[in-house]
Amino acid sequence: MKMPWFSRGGLESGPLPLITTTRDENAMRTLSSWVDVPPSADGVSTGRSTHKVLQTFGLLPSQFEGKKFLDIGCGLSKIYADLVRVDFPPAYGAVVDSHPSALEYQRKYNKGVDVRNASATKLPFADGEFDVVISNYSVPCWAQGPEEVRSAFEEATRVLGNGGILAVNPMDCFTTSGDTSLKAMVREELSNQERVFNNPDAWDRVHLPHRQGALLAQRRPLQ
Repeated sequence: MKMPWFSRGGLESGPLPLITTTRDENAMRTLSSWVDVPPSADGVSTGRSTHKVLQTFGLLPSQFEGKKFLDIGCGLSKIYADLVRVDFPPAYGAVVDSHPSALEYQRKYNKGVDVRNASATKLPFADGEFDVVISNYSVPCWAQGPEEVRSAFEEATRVLGNGGILAVNPMDCFTTSGDTSLKAMVREELSNQERVFNNPDAWDRVHLPHRQGALLAQRRPLQ
């Protein structure tokens, strides 16, 4: 299905222009074939979850290879370790969460990643440190009001380098259960953020893979 995306020329129709290599296709096929397992199963990768994340945003394994990558609100994701296993290793991977179980899981199963106990609204990283920043399904965990949502976006863009990719999927802000007032606030703030990211002076394009609010933005490289 064709999705809308914003380029410097405005709203366009069609997928983001990506060059898919045979290596990418093989890696995605491998990731999708791995079986999801409970956290207690030592040494078994949950590659299918990583496949779903990449598929949600329309990202390819090759976009992480040799790059610095940050996962905000990582939970039990293993994107870094899975990319290493399919031979697309990032140059550096970091994850941020504040839940003890998530931090313990990351240290045990997401081998090689830099695990940080921190808030999305105060990231312990330098300006422009990362090439790819992802927040998948974690917005409701750290968003208690519009100020926190705004602050988290500001932090995510602060640590994103020129030419870098920011991918945010709020997920259960758009389900029917849960705190509807919080979800309405997050939906509104994400809509505001879409306008922020549709700034031709700062961003090459904003892609909305899911009409319910997932956001993929690429910062303009320095000329």
